[in-house]
Amino acid sequence: MNGLLITAFVTGLFGSLHCAGMCGPLALSFNFQKKGNTFLNGLVYNTSRIFAYILLGLIFGAIGMSFAFAGWQQIISIVSGLIVLIIIFFQQWSSAQPKFTWLMRYNNFVKNKIGKALSQTGFKSVAILGFFNGLLPCGLVYLALAGAVAGGAVITGGIYMLLFGLGTFPMLFLFSAFGNYLSWKKKLAIRKYLPAFSVVIGVLLILRGLNLGIPYVSPQINTNAQITSEQGVMNCHK
Repeated sequence: MNGLLITAFVTGLFGSLHCAGMCGPLALSFNFQKKGNTFLNGLVYNTSRIFAYILLGLIFGAIGMSFAFAGWQQIISIVSGLIVLIIIFFQQWSSAQPKFTWLMRYNNFVKNKIGKALSQTGFKSVAILGFFNGLLPCGLVYLALAGAVAGGAVITGGIYMLLFGLGTFPMLFLFSAFGNYLSWKKKLAIRKYLPAFSVVIGVLLILRGLNLGIPYVSPQINTNAQITSEQGVMNCHK
C-alpha cells in the first residue's frame, strides 16, 4: 500500500507540468481579473482544488472497496492499468477518439460553474473556481483515480488523491500566484514526456494486481485481511 501511495505523490509531482499547461491559463486569467492578493488567491484556489480531488478519491475509493469485498481487488488494479494504457493509445496513436455524451454534459456543467466564478470577486469565488477546476475532466486526474480505485478502500482513495493533489501543488501554486513572470516555453517543455510517464503508471497498476510479491511494485495483497478490517470498522458504527 505504501508503494501505491508513493505513486500518487509522484504522479502529481511529475504530472503537474501537464496540469500547468492545461489549467495554468485558467489560473492566470483568474488573477488578471481579480487583481487581488495573488499569494492568498493562489493558496485558496489550490486548496479548494485539492479538496475536490479528495472528494473524488473517497467516491472512487468506495467503488474500489466494493470490488475488494467481492475479492476482485487484484482484478480492478489490472483493469485500471489497462484502461490507462488504452486511454494513452487513443490519445497518442489512434485517429479514432471515443466520445461520451454524458462526459461532455458533465464537462459543460463544470465549465459553466467556472465561468460564473470568473465573473465574480472575493475569496468565495476563488474557492469555487479552484473546486470546480479540480472536477474538470482531465487525463492526469483519470490516471490518479485509477490508482484510487486500485487502493480498494474509501480512506485509501481519499489519501491517494490528497497525495496526488499535494504533488501538483508546488507547480500550480507558482502558476496561479506568479505565473505572469514565468516563461511558457519552460512551463510546457516537459509535457511531451507525460504519455510515457502515464504508461509507466499503467504498467505499475497491472503489476500490482498480479500480486508478484515484489516490495512497493507488486506487493502481496491480503484480500481477506483487508475485508475483515473493513467489516470491523463497519460493525463499530452499527
